[in-house]
Amino acid sequence: EALHRIKMEHQEAVHELELNFDKQLADLQIERRDERNMLKADKANAISRLEDEKAKAVQQLKLKHAEQAYKLVELQQDCKKLNDTLRGTLPQLDLFLTNLDMLQYEQGLREAGIDSTERLILASKDDLQEAGIRVGHIR
Repeated sequence: EALHRIKMEHQEAVHELELNFDKQLADLQIERRDERNMLKADKANAISRLEDEKAKAVQQLKLKHAEQAYKLVELQQDCKKLNDTLRGTLPQLDLFLTNLDMLQYEQGLREAGIDSTERLILASKDDLQEAGIRVGHIR
């Protein structure tokens, strides 16, 4: 009978340990699940904040782009007005070259596609050299 009682006490102790272990395991699983849920919520909040920041940045860039596009249109209009004014005030190429005593370069300029005073003004140093103008006269 003493052996039976010890065996029963041992079984109760084992059972109690198993129950305690199962409870601790369940508590740990709940704790782990809660931590995962918190991490998921933190991640979702961080993503949401980043998406908001991204949306704000995109909106700011769109506004800046619109402002720059508007300024570009204004500049293009100003350039067109200046070009129109310039065209009306520039002398013909041959008169311009005559006034500079450089009429000898007219044929070379025209062959190089520089057939107006406007194009002459816009030509690069290399363009002028290719048209046969000496470096000293380019300056």
